[in-house]
Amino acid sequence: MFYSFKQLNNILNEKQIQIAYYGLVNSVLGYGILAWGGILKTHLNNLERVHKRIVKIMFKKDLYYSGNQLLQEKNILNVRQIYAQQLIKWQFKNEKYTKTHAYNTKGSINITTKKATKTIGTKSHTYLAPRLYNFLPISLTNTKYITNKKIKVWLFKQSPHKIENFIENGTFS
Repeated sequence: MFYSFKQLNNILNEKQIQIAYYGLVNSVLGYGILAWGGILKTHLNNLERVHKRIVKIMFKKDLYYSGNQLLQEKNILNVRQIYAQQLIKWQFKNEKYTKTHAYNTKGSINITTKKATKTIGTKSHTYLAPRLYNFLPISLTNTKYITNKKIKVWLFKQSPHKIENFIENGTFS
């Protein structure tokens, strides 16, 4: 994949390279991420390194240029943010199958969340998705359709560390 993007750099402009990125890299990362996205950070480091390296190649940056900074500059989601995006989309699609509590409180619009008895259960998309969905602003949850762009804008307003902390611990702090 590195070689492919090095060759594409000689042919395509920056906008076309980004289109190629979304077609070749982001789509592969997003596919099946609900199943493996909650793995421990130590196991995810290699994938994150490859992702950042591809982005550096795309934008002709030095190997030592900060990958996180480049992702923010170019408005590209990191691996954990892609996972959070897929969690939100999955929960939005399956919202009609989840319960909200019936009594009238300020949190009555929140989806009931499951309890996990083991650490591995706290990494599951069925555990994390309702929790993340409950943190979304009402402007996102009260729409008939949710778009990747709206999710992406909300994710960029959150710090990458906040998203990573949520995935690791199940809470925003």
